[in-house]
Amino acid sequence: MASNFRIDVPEHGVGAEGAHAGTIDRLSICPESGFHHGLGGVTVSHGHALAKAVIKRVIEIKDHAADDWLDRAARLRLSIPRSQNRISLLCSLMRQRHLSGYCDIHSNHCYNPDMEAKLLHIPWMVSVLYSSVPLFWFAIHPVADLWRRMDRSPYLLLLPIWAAIICALTWATWPWHSERLYSSPWMWVPAVVLLFFGLRTYTRIRSEFGAHKLSGEAELRPQDHAQELVTTGLHARMRHPIYVAHLLNMAGWSLGSGLLMSFVLLTISVLGTFPLMIWIEEHELEKRFGQSYREYRARVPLIPLPFQRISA
Repeated sequence: MASNFRIDVPEHGVGAEGAHAGTIDRLSICPESGFHHGLGGVTVSHGHALAKAVIKRVIEIKDHAADDWLDRAARLRLSIPRSQNRISLLCSLMRQRHLSGYCDIHSNHCYNPDMEAKLLHIPWMVSVLYSSVPLFWFAIHPVADLWRRMDRSPYLLLLPIWAAIICALTWATWPWHSERLYSSPWMWVPAVVLLFFGLRTYTRIRSEFGAHKLSGEAELRPQDHAQELVTTGLHARMRHPIYVAHLLNMAGWSLGSGLLMSFVLLTISVLGTFPLMIWIEEHELEKRFGQSYREYRARVPLIPLPFQRISA
């Protein structure tokens, strides 16, 4: 379909050069209909030669893209059996268009698959980091007494261990880090809701729980911090809100990105590493706080159910 374009050139600072230089005030073009455009009509005020050269170059670029599109169609038509209909050919063409990228001048929308692939590194790395958290605590809780007996800060050894865990998970998941179960921008709508509640939980826990407890320093350096069992705020409704926040954020990034590895790591965390870590941690808390923790565990659920009433 033929369409008209109008360009107010002074906004872009374009002018002609030469002996008879003059600024192009305005130009309107009407490309011919068809797969290749050509010039159906040109209206230019001042600098007609430059304007026509610009238009010609734009149409050459569009025609080159059209030729490339037809070449792909011809190659695909040869590779598809005759029994398949035109719908299969169209789907194949659209897939190649998706993989190679495109720009739509009518909607001012461009798609760059290389940029999208780079952005997908973010949810993948977030999933790797969250998955490393329970593995990090597996190195702490079973031998907490050993870490407490150290003269220097145990984090001088624990942080390199955590870095090694992250590197191992990165290496293990790298071959499939860009594989996606689906690609839909609409999935970011529920994902943002999960991320919001996860970040909100982090904010509340930091003010109620304290950074030294979040990092485990209170547990590993009891001589430097008061030992107290937190049973107020979110901890009055659930026993481990920090792990709920971890899983909410993992679920948000997985749901929004559609990455296969994010869902795999989320499943392993929900069904394996996080429950095991909670069991080990509760055993350690019972050793530290005794009867007071047993009463707290009997009173407060792991995760509160809707409309569940919790005794004071």
